[in-house]
Amino acid sequence: MIIRSSLPTAGVHSFSVRLAIVLASTLLVYQSALAQSRDEIDLVQRIEKAGGTILRSEIKPGNPIISVDLRYTDAVDADVKGISSLPELILLILAGTKVTDQVVNEILRCEKLETVDLGGCSVSQRAVVRLAAMKNLRDLMLEGVDIDDDGARSIAAAKQMTSLLLSRTKIGDDGLDHLTSLPNLDSLNVAGTRISNEGIKKLSKCRMLNYLDVSGTPISNVAVESLKECRRLTTLYLDGTRIDDQGIRFVQDMKSLKVLGVKNTDVTDKAISELRILLPQLRIER
Repeated sequence: MIIRSSLPTAGVHSFSVRLAIVLASTLLVYQSALAQSRDEIDLVQRIEKAGGTILRSEIKPGNPIISVDLRYTDAVDADVKGISSLPELILLILAGTKVTDQVVNEILRCEKLETVDLGGCSVSQRAVVRLAAMKNLRDLMLEGVDIDDDGARSIAAAKQMTSLLLSRTKIGDDGLDHLTSLPNLDSLNVAGTRISNEGIKKLSKCRMLNYLDVSGTPISNVAVESLKECRRLTTLYLDGTRIDDQGIRFVQDMKSLKVLGVKNTDVTDKAISELRILLPQLRIER
């Protein structure tokens, strides 16, 4: 008796080919994952050697890295090379490091990034413009970075932006005018910039504004009066400005205000005492 195979010869060959393809694909996936794992280990070692820290998700599968913090370390571009291989990264803090535009090319590939801090870094305005175009970016911190009104205009095109730290930049009234078009702007720091009373008046359009720092700018009492329209404002820093007791009288109408900074101004003790009676919830820093 001849026992025949349940599969024709051609069928066996076809099955073998498919099996080989599956095994090869599985091997490639495994090798790719292994290489990625090695790259991540190498990246983490470089970050930690430079004095930085990482944070992993406790809820996402595989516990991916979601945060990298290298603030005020001597980190350079090479220390964060490969950061684009972290697909779940949402927060990146590089303030006070020695990174340059080169690292921006990597950052742009981290599509889930929501917060980036490049304060004090040697990055160009052109790099900032590219960063601002990232779709998920909400918080951008650029203290002391060399950007001006043109840079502010590009940032203002990112309508999802909620928080901006732009202190000690070259932004003036025109740049501030662009930023007022951000519908969800909640926090704005333009301390030490070139804005004036005219620029501050335009902030009345920012109805969602909760935090504002205009310290060290040449604004005066009239600017404070225009801020009364920002009815959600809870924190206002006016340190080192030209305001005096008259400006404090305008603050009396800001019923939602919780924190007020008036260090190095001409505001008197008498005006402060009166304000504390009218707004007992207000913490005054002077």
